[in-house]
Amino acid sequence: MLVSKTMISGDQVTALAPDAASFKAGKALAVNSKWTDLGRNDQMIWGLAKGSGSKPYYTQVDAVEFAYKCSCPSRKFPCKHALGLMFLAADDLTVLPESSLPDWVKAWVDGRKEKQGQKVAASAKKASAKPKNKDTAAKTRKKRESRVEEGVSFLQDFLLDLIRQGLGQVDLRNRSHWDNVSRRLIDCQAPGLAAAVARVGDLRAVDDTRLLHEIGSLYMLTHSCANKNRLNEAQQAEVDQRIGWQVAKESVLENKPITDDWFVAFRTVAKPAQVTVYSTWVTGRTSNQWALILSFSAAGSAPAALWPVGGTVTTALAFYPGAGPERALPVDETVSANMELPCSAAPETVSGMLNRAAGSLAVNPWRTRLPFLLNAQPTTIGDQSVLVDTKGLALPWRAVGSQQLILSTVCGGNPSLVAGEWDGYQCHLHAADDSGSWFALRDQFA
Repeated sequence: MLVSKTMISGDQVTALAPDAASFKAGKALAVNSKWTDLGRNDQMIWGLAKGSGSKPYYTQVDAVEFAYKCSCPSRKFPCKHALGLMFLAADDLTVLPESSLPDWVKAWVDGRKEKQGQKVAASAKKASAKPKNKDTAAKTRKKRESRVEEGVSFLQDFLLDLIRQGLGQVDLRNRSHWDNVSRRLIDCQAPGLAAAVARVGDLRAVDDTRLLHEIGSLYMLTHSCANKNRLNEAQQAEVDQRIGWQVAKESVLENKPITDDWFVAFRTVAKPAQVTVYSTWVTGRTSNQWALILSFSAAGSAPAALWPVGGTVTTALAFYPGAGPERALPVDETVSANMELPCSAAPETVSGMLNRAAGSLAVNPWRTRLPFLLNAQPTTIGDQSVLVDTKGLALPWRAVGSQQLILSTVCGGNPSLVAGEWDGYQCHLHAADDSGSWFALRDQFA
């Protein structure tokens, strides 16, 4: 099986870049003249990058598992040379001739195989080890439940005090005010609640009406936590996950999956602490179902696989439990995206999207963003950027950077297919169609 553009796409390489500077430097190195001794086989690509000194940098990439090694002194992972080599392969694979592995590449490949063998042996030993005592596991969970209840009670009292005192009497604009509460909830082993509080803290500079809405939503979550036994099974699962309880992957895969042609509409990238979170939104051609695929990577490593934005993936997705579930897992993680298939998902109108948003919130009141595909064009009303659909209905749009100019140029006065998220107040655009070419609108490293 030869390395193909569907295995290394520009979108995948972009998502692997550790920062915007590395991305730009990598793109600048995706030129044949800046490399010598280029080559590839069914898994590896390699080459010597011309540096500022007399010696070139030995760069090699496992194009299947997305592992990298370079002799340059950079502490970034992947470095600009590995990014440049991958971008070069994504742009035109023919510039890397098929050949046998050079000794320096073979040494790295053999070393990785040896390490992987050691990991397999360690995993087998762990699997054969005596399972944990069920009583001990039950006691551990009960202890955490007690800590979580303590955190829920603390947060509920904190929110009630805010309302009693009045928003004007409390320094809500001070970020440390919210950070202290968030840290207390982490201590109570409720990371989901801590993240929700941090999100309210991020909105502290927004108008009081929206801030009050977010505080009310957070209080409703604490009330649901305290009265979970009165909720149905799906609502209980939703509340548990909002608190921070994890759902085992094996349990998710036991749910009945949905098989469809899933169009990869857009991806956002966040980098909290030492973890990079890749949020990929896909929509089904037949089911009209949106699904969120989350991938994670620690600092210095890459996610196992990322479907290219603009591609279509024919696969089955198993959904996490919850109220109006959206997060899903691919049943087959090895399936690849077909970049030749155009987007076949049906676009919505503004009224249709808002109706879907209302229905979604009725089922899950804690949903903060709704993905969408719209046929729309940009314009302005006063100082406000808006998106206008084919029926003349408009939505406020938070245009970032040069998005307004780029989308206006693409549309040329006519509606174009755009993808993004609606947060209940304004649109956030991430991708758009330009005569059949799907491209990102938002800088994922911002």
